[in-house]
Amino acid sequence: MFGFKKYEKRDRDQLIRESIMSDEFLDFMKKNNEPYETLLTYYRCAIMEIETKFNVLNEQFSIQYDRNPIETIKSRLKSRDSLIRKIRNRGIPLTLEAIEENITDVAGVRVICSFPEDIYMLADCFLQQDDVTLIQRKDYIQNPKSGGYRSLHLIVEVPIFLQDEKRAMKVEVQLRTIAMDFWASLEHKLRYKKSIPPELAEALAKELVECAEISAALDTRMQTIRNKIMNGQEQTPPPHKSVLPQKPLKTILSPASPLDIVTKAFPANGTSDSQKVSTIQPSADEDSHFAAAAAGFSDPSASSVYSVKFGNAADFGDTEAEYDSDDEDSETFPPENHRRSSF
Repeated sequence: MFGFKKYEKRDRDQLIRESIMSDEFLDFMKKNNEPYETLLTYYRCAIMEIETKFNVLNEQFSIQYDRNPIETIKSRLKSRDSLIRKIRNRGIPLTLEAIEENITDVAGVRVICSFPEDIYMLADCFLQQDDVTLIQRKDYIQNPKSGGYRSLHLIVEVPIFLQDEKRAMKVEVQLRTIAMDFWASLEHKLRYKKSIPPELAEALAKELVECAEISAALDTRMQTIRNKIMNGQEQTPPPHKSVLPQKPLKTILSPASPLDIVTKAFPANGTSDSQKVSTIQPSADEDSHFAAAAAGFSDPSASSVYSVKFGNAADFGDTEAEYDSDDEDSETFPPENHRRSSF
């Protein structure tokens, strides 16, 4: 009996080897594999179309609003094994036409966003494009799955332009925040561990749901902080530089309040250096001109005519040191506008 089984196994292995290595079988595989690989190429092209659309949106927001709502973009094609299992579970005919018609997630694009509001904003901008057709929308953010999963799923159809035809391809687009993607990635790794006892798996499932709620609360809190920052920037007025004089108006030259500018003493008429000083005083015709210059709208040095008035030092203030101090500290007029009388 044992020998019979041994020979039976050997004959079966030889039959399989001869069948697989035969030219007929290789031709069969080649004939059916080429259309399959061609279909996958079409799905790759559709992925590139979707990625380009989101990259363009991200660049536009970077230029217009000085921020990037997209953190990263991921893409994938469903593996052959996964595709075969899905065909078998759904009872779909094993033809390329049936696969293309009934399986909508052969090609997938995942867009990772910064905040939940960015997800809906990007989805609206994406779906408004006239070459994007929405097939199905599943909002697992507003309606999370029982296990805690959150994401926005869009099944869309986009055209790809081939050498001699335009072909519509279906792609699944998933939009998540960083926190949603973090949770989903770790949950997938933990949930499919085969060695976890059933009672422990149930407890861990509840804990994962709690972690998902914490993650969602963190998303909401970070978004609130972002909104406060944005609102604060909008309400804060831009810095304003006044054109009005920063020194008191009493330092501005006028006939009513002459600025004491001590230049030098005049000993010509027998007076001492401390008895005679000169001051610069604008003529009466220049009142309006100096008022405008004080407000920063005119330059009195361009056309001003000065009259010189003489008097005693006691009548006009202190010695030349006071003028030097005012000249150095003054920000109302440039230094060249404070002219000393020269003789």
